[in-house]
Amino acid sequence: MHNELQTRLDPQTVALISKIHGPAHALRDKLLAKQGRIYLTDRRGKQKTKHIDKLRPYDVPDVMRKIEANVPNAPISERWRKLRRGWMG
Repeated sequence: MHNELQTRLDPQTVALISKIHGPAHALRDKLLAKQGRIYLTDRRGKQKTKHIDKLRPYDVPDVMRKIEANVPNAPISERWRKLRRGWMG
């Protein structure tokens, strides 16, 4: 998670976000990263942020949903699907 915050502060990442989502979104994202806020996505697809120091184990599904939305083929995605299947029966 700390790596994500550092990546979001990187000037190249900010420039890329600006090209994709616009400069206002890039500046907001950079500000949130400076504040230590991580993106989460709930079951209904609603995005929210939470300070990294306030994350709890029950936040993991929301963090994982956000990662999967941004990086669908990330190695973590398959592991997460297996864990989720195990938890849900």
